[in-house]
Amino acid sequence: MKASNYLVKYVDGDYYVVISTKSRKAVRFPLEEIDYVERLLNGEISLANDEVVNALWKDGFLVSDESDEIYEMKQRCIELVNSDTLYLTIMPAYTCNLACIYCFQHHKPGAVMSSETSQSLINFVRKSIGKYKAIYVEWFGGEPLVAKEQVVYMNQEICKICRENRKPYISRITTNGYELDIDTFNKLQEYNCLVYYVSVDCGKEMHDVQRPRRNGTGSYDRIMHNLKAIKSRALSRNFRVEIRVNCSVEAYKHLEEFLSEIEETFGDDRRFSLVIAAVKDWSERTEKMREDGELIGDAGVADLASIAKRYNINMASDDVHALDTQICQAAKRNAYIINYDGSVHKCQMALESEQYSGIDKIGEVSLDGELLIDSEQEARWVRSDFRKECDTCCLLPICLGKKCVYQTIIEEENCEDVVDKFINEFSTHEMSKLESMQLFSLTM
Repeated sequence: MKASNYLVKYVDGDYYVVISTKSRKAVRFPLEEIDYVERLLNGEISLANDEVVNALWKDGFLVSDESDEIYEMKQRCIELVNSDTLYLTIMPAYTCNLACIYCFQHHKPGAVMSSETSQSLINFVRKSIGKYKAIYVEWFGGEPLVAKEQVVYMNQEICKICRENRKPYISRITTNGYELDIDTFNKLQEYNCLVYYVSVDCGKEMHDVQRPRRNGTGSYDRIMHNLKAIKSRALSRNFRVEIRVNCSVEAYKHLEEFLSEIEETFGDDRRFSLVIAAVKDWSERTEKMREDGELIGDAGVADLASIAKRYNINMASDDVHALDTQICQAAKRNAYIINYDGSVHKCQMALESEQYSGIDKIGEVSLDGELLIDSEQEARWVRSDFRKECDTCCLLPICLGKKCVYQTIIEEENCEDVVDKFINEFSTHEMSKLESMQLFSLTM
């Protein structure tokens, strides 16, 4: 018997926390027993009674001496890369009604999907539905609801096709919320758009500076009006709204007032949750923020999330759940980004890159619903293996070497501070509260 290769260990207050990233389990020990725990995990099984050993064995912290965990991970990688679920990220508009100061996208005025392109996409789903066990759609942009009619229509038609063929269908929309009125929400939710990811940046004052409309006026009041209407007037309770707060150093001045407002408005409704995230240093638009020391990074996110935890607000994770498999959609064989013009891509970040945009485009959707894919271009992104240096990483079961295909395979960069980032993410999520973990003792 030996310790699993895939354990994350860290100190949290008075406890030593051990997480199995393979079994998705977490346990804790009294901090004073840290040396005993390390010796136990190094093979001194006699330090623990049979009950503790059996529990750690059952939950994957301990494995047999003959266990080949790397082989298990390679098989899991092949399974996920070749999943027979169809993942579509549909970008019905590559323009936006806001002018966010940190946006990394290079929008094009008037770049909205035509009715012909939307119909070709529906034709593709209808012709190929038999090949897939389920369909998952992410509505993205630009701002997808700039093309509101197309989104409502396509979501309805794809859902109908799946219902007719008895295939599961769910969709999610990432939107600034400005056009998410209650009528639009009900039309989307009726046809299985169940997750709404809406950015609201730390109250009216900060939000209207960071996320103004293109004419310079604020967007906060209308977005909050829409969210409140959804809470009080939605026709169904089967949905989730995740309010993402994009934080810079300025957030420290406004966060608590905003949290009080969110607690008062949504604290009693578990359908609404809050995601604390950092403004990402993804483009030339954040260069001045970086130079002025306004970007907070992962440590700042954890700090602000600890403040948010004091309020009666349902907290969510920027990665949805720290222990979920976080394999990038670009790595999956049946995952595609469909741009407003019908071109097919693999990665949103590469799409914005002058250097890699040619690599990112892998095909197009024909008018009669055929997905015309360049297999050589696709092969750059879709691989059923992972790099040798990933073998010994304790986070391998979560990302399978494919957390960001663009970074590791296309740009050939190494991951940085991934364990610290994971711990920050895990510790901010509601599930990871210490009291929810099983407590063991090796000395009592």
